[in-house]
Amino acid sequence: MKIVKRLLIALMVSSMFVGCSGESSTQESTEVEVTETEVSKLEPVAETNIEPINIVVKGFGGDMNVLTTFTADGKIEAITIGDNNETAGIGTPAIEQLPAKIIENQSINVDGITGATFTSKAILEGVSKAITESGFDINNYNQEIASTTEIYMSPLTQDPTPSTWDMSYDIVVVGSGFAGLAAADAADLSGASTVVLEQMASTGGQSKINGGQYAAYTSSIAQDLQEKLSLTPDTAEAHVNDTIVGGGNLPIKEL
Repeated sequence: MKIVKRLLIALMVSSMFVGCSGESSTQESTEVEVTETEVSKLEPVAETNIEPINIVVKGFGGDMNVLTTFTADGKIEAITIGDNNETAGIGTPAIEQLPAKIIENQSINVDGITGATFTSKAILEGVSKAITESGFDINNYNQEIASTTEIYMSPLTQDPTPSTWDMSYDIVVVGSGFAGLAAADAADLSGASTVVLEQMASTGGQSKINGGQYAAYTSSIAQDLQEKLSLTPDTAEAHVNDTIVGGGNLPIKEL
């Protein structure tokens, strides 16, 4: 406000001289000291962002809204994950961590979050489609980013997971879900030295999120319902196929 008033006063004084003489004034102009900071305040503020773009993609739990904001020159400025049904503690780490990785690297060629593969893919798909829809060249956002290995601290021991292992066990169980823990318990009871390996920071997969339900084709309850509702009897093969579909067709059937 200070500089605006000073400029207005200078203009008023100049116009007074011109008005009185009818000719251009020979009066020496009064210098007005204007600092760089004051000038910048007078300049109009240009719009730096284009309209945010919302893309609806399919996450693990269904529809997920991915809202991406770009600056006018194409920089990814913000990524907001809106309505979604991703599983808390499993899919949500991707929602909490992946947008920041994309923004930091200005790239969609970043590693997904371990244990949240489907959610990670959905977020990357949403941002990719937003880039295309905005008219920017997606190749500018596809630079390869070197993978970074973070030191994982076990929630039980608070010790870093060793980078190399020199251990020997009779039984090595990969995964701490229903099947893994049951297998490990059975092996331990049989007297075998056993270890369970788990990539997540906590135990359990489906066993943690199933809400107390389980699938068992030999269940007498299921058989009674099939007869009552005239349903096709369940089989071991159907159970295997259902399990594979439930895992996004990623499980290896032979295993």
